[in-house]
Amino acid sequence: MNHDCDLVLRFHNQKTWATNTTGLGTDCYLTVDSNGEAAVKHDLHYPLWSSGKKSVQGSYAFLLQWNGGLGIYGPAIWSSSNPPSLRDAGDEHPNVTTDYVFYSYSILPIGKIADYKNYKLLLRDDCNLVLEDTATGDIRWQTGTSSPLHDCFVTLDAQGELFVKHNRRDVLWRSGARSTPFLYILVLRYDGTLGVYGPQIWTTKPFW
Repeated sequence: MNHDCDLVLRFHNQKTWATNTTGLGTDCYLTVDSNGEAAVKHDLHYPLWSSGKKSVQGSYAFLLQWNGGLGIYGPAIWSSSNPPSLRDAGDEHPNVTTDYVFYSYSILPIGKIADYKNYKLLLRDDCNLVLEDTATGDIRWQTGTSSPLHDCFVTLDAQGELFVKHNRRDVLWRSGARSTPFLYILVLRYDGTLGVYGPQIWTTKPFW
């Protein structure tokens, strides 16, 4: 957000998208409401710009996508069962530059799946999908899966269901939540929990 109230997306210092709200207000901020609509508002909470897309009431994710566009996904259709962490690791990790989002159609093998600050989601060699707190060594959540074959992978399908599978496509674990076919994301959230959001309801740059 620029000081002149224009929300701008840049790539290599070149503008690729903007709300074109320059000079229309002061003390502007971006918000996403419970119906998934994004808006730029100024100090009197008056909207200067909106994404213009709404969906059912729920929790939504607004993010910078891997293709350089912005996207809104939701509502949340699944969350991990662990309680949110009250610990703030912001001072220890002031700038987050890691991958903490996992998209539909992606397939990731044994190893790191996502990490955010001191939280790491990884698929272990025994096929157990584990969410760790690297600062304390605690396991915050896990699928509890195990296989001696060591050929497993994690995938998120087009209906938002998260799986741990063998390379033979045998299902070892599934989240059990599905919705309308389209694009979904798995997010490792700031509070040390996982959430699946979707479908995508708005974007500045489609994947195809």
